[in-house]
Order: sequence, then C-alpha cells, then structure tokens
Amino acid sequence: MNPPAHLSHHYTTMKHLGPHPPRLLALGGLVIGLALAGCGRQGAAPKEVPLAQVPQTIESAFQKAGPEVKKQSGEVLEAIKGKDLPKALMVLQALAARPDVTSLQRDIAARCMVAVNQEVQAAATNGDAQAAEVIQYRRSTK
Repeated sequence: MNPPAHLSHHYTTMKHLGPHPPRLLALGGLVIGLALAGCGRQGAAPKEVPLAQVPQTIESAFQKAGPEVKKQSGEVLEAIKGKDLPKALMVLQALAARPDVTSLQRDIAARCMVAVNQEVQAAATNGDAQAAEVIQYRRSTK
C-alpha cells in the first residue's frame, strides 16, 4: 500500500533511513509499544504528553539535536501549529524510528505520539477522511 498522497514526501524522506522504511515504521511501533509497556519498569506506562504541551515538549527535547533531526522535529511543530495532526503523527513516527535520536528523544516522541494518535483517531471517527487514511496506512504497515 502506498502512503497517503499528502504524506508521500515524509515517506520519501524516510528513504534515507535505508531500503526498508516499513520495517523502520514497525520498529517505531515496537519502540512505542515498549514505551507504553513501561519497558519492565515498576509502575505504570509513561504518561502521554497532553496535546497542548506537545510543541513545547518536542522543541525542548530536540533543541540540541543534529540538523536533520532538528528539521524533522520542526516539521512536527509546523504540522501541529497548522492543525495537520495526521501529518504530525506520521512525522513523529518517523522521528521515533530514526537511529540517530537519543533514547530520551525517542521516549518523548513516543509519549507525544500517544496524544496525537488519540486526536487523529477521534478525527477519523468523526469522518475526517485524511485522518482515516493515515490510520489505515499505519495499520497496513504494522
């Protein structure tokens, strides 16, 4: 299955991660799953970052990142500012799957993805075709 047309650029930019972007997306899903499962730590899974705090949290976590990572985190901020949460979700997923982010950055991206994903799911349920397309794409690449 091809990525949604309006997000194909983000899929294309993931090609620098190697010849198997779907595998990296699956890896990103695994990372999120482990983060949500608490990675064997005591207590509950990491708390999601409330959607209103996602921009500030991403900006803070990635301010000292390398240029490409910082650029991609900026795309998340732009998407959220523009209320394009399906795009923000896809970029966050790609950001979490990057091999050049720290474990803390990966954890923060995963925690932010939880809130963004909930909003995209709600939008899809309420008839947003773009959100539904992104949800379907993510399911097909698991």
